[in-house]
Amino acid sequence: MKWFEKCPRCAHVAEPRRQCVCGFSTYEQAAYAPGSREVHPIPQAAESGYSTVRGAIPQDLPTYSARLKDALYPSAYRRSARTDAKPFTLLLTHMNWLALGRYALAVLPWEAVEEKSEVLHVARSGVCNYMFTIPYLWQVGLYLVVSGPYDEWSSIAPQVCADQTGLHAVIVQAIHFIDLQTGKTHLSRSQWGPIRFGGTVSVTDRVNSNLVGPT
Repeated sequence: MKWFEKCPRCAHVAEPRRQCVCGFSTYEQAAYAPGSREVHPIPQAAESGYSTVRGAIPQDLPTYSARLKDALYPSAYRRSARTDAKPFTLLLTHMNWLALGRYALAVLPWEAVEEKSEVLHVARSGVCNYMFTIPYLWQVGLYLVVSGPYDEWSSIAPQVCADQTGLHAVIVQAIHFIDLQTGKTHLSRSQWGPIRFGGTVSVTDRVNSNLVGPT
């Protein structure tokens, strides 16, 4: 059984002793403070690979982007939220204390990618248009959501993997393909053995939960 716990600062979920997307990284301290730690099972929808979100309803991309923005900004991504950052329909950014960690979430329409195999290049270039980056020194961790028809991206998604190194100025920590009409998804996350980075488990949960209709 895998577990996650609530971040003491923003209440988002993350794996124990991992850095949350809000930048808080002292889960060790929270674990030793009586009554401050809440531990829960990780949702199965957060696993990598293909999946279908139960209860998903058809919705258009602007509606989904607006709902995802409300779910993640400013609770997790606190710096900015843009809906005019082309080619993205949504770009959320976060910078923690002293800019030691910088993160972004971008929603990219599948139709905005002309050469489909270059989806990561398109995403990195797009982020660099709005966030200054320097390889190795001034990097950004990106959670990329790609929205489009399952039949169009299903054969390509397994070949497009999240980064396993920190060699890029924009490090793709997760690439999450979604079909807004069927709830089908494919997820690839940066992972070294059991270690996952950038609070991607909690973000994955929000990306998937917003495929389901409002409660």
